[in-house]
Amino acid sequence: MEIVKFIKASLVFIVIISFIAWVGMIWESEGDDFLKEVCTPIEFLAESQHDLATSFMGYEPEWTLKTYQYLVSNCYYVASKFYSDPTQ
Repeated sequence: MEIVKFIKASLVFIVIISFIAWVGMIWESEGDDFLKEVCTPIEFLAESQHDLATSFMGYEPEWTLKTYQYLVSNCYYVASKFYSDPTQ
């Protein structure tokens, strides 16, 4: 039972550290790097969903490709609305 608590605590710790690192990368990025850094987790999750669904179903389901396109394009759109280039 102690090992389960340790694993849960370790996973929570890894998630928190990863989130802090992601926010730090966003904070330090500029220009197009800002958009790339903001949307990297969304792209990773959408690609993972597609890979997982493809491996379970045995073919590439069209809905995962549409989901990927929707999530990533909207991520870039929303991030570009929050980003203001100080040189303009």
